[in-house]
Amino acid sequence: LPGLLTVATRSWERAAGTVRLFECGHIFRPSGTVENTVSSDSGAYDENGVLELPSICGLAMFPADAAADANPVDRRLLQVKGDVERAIAALSEARIVTEPEAREYFHPGASANLIADGRTVAKFGRVHPGLARAYDLPSATYAFMLYLENLPQRRPIAKFVPLPKFPGTNRDIAVVVDENVSARDLAEAATADGQGLLERVAAFDEYRGA
Repeated sequence: LPGLLTVATRSWERAAGTVRLFECGHIFRPSGTVENTVSSDSGAYDENGVLELPSICGLAMFPADAAADANPVDRRLLQVKGDVERAIAALSEARIVTEPEAREYFHPGASANLIADGRTVAKFGRVHPGLARAYDLPSATYAFMLYLENLPQRRPIAKFVPLPKFPGTNRDIAVVVDENVSARDLAEAATADGQGLLERVAAFDEYRGA
């Protein structure tokens, strides 16, 4: 991330709008500090007490937008999350779960991990304002990192799915819940109540007010 932030500083100086960057590289950790066992074909190496892991890091920088900043829902953060989820879906068919995770280099309350098959496969968040200022980047700067060692090394083989007997339908519903109810909990409750009739449940908007 530090190296990509340095490159982003030069790119943002010449930008006329949104800037997106990514970098493929390696990160280094002391042996034994990774939560999951690294598979033999993950591209990771563990030698002499040093664990070398392949990684992809990305940044998205957005120009000032008063309307977006006033919105209680950070749609730019959700956009970055969606980009990361699409990248994961290209390699894994596992259901992706979002778990909030505070990190010192991300804005408080605006960062999370993405979990698939019990493994942390990515992290994302809004870069902390102090860190963004240190690199002369806009306050609306977001970052993500993919943990490639926890993702399948090959695309899943497509499976035959018979055509449905009846046409599919989409339904939008509005649900009033307490503020402490997460979108994930709401989607899981709807899925459980769907009795196998629902293919996909997702929260797409949030409204707060009278």
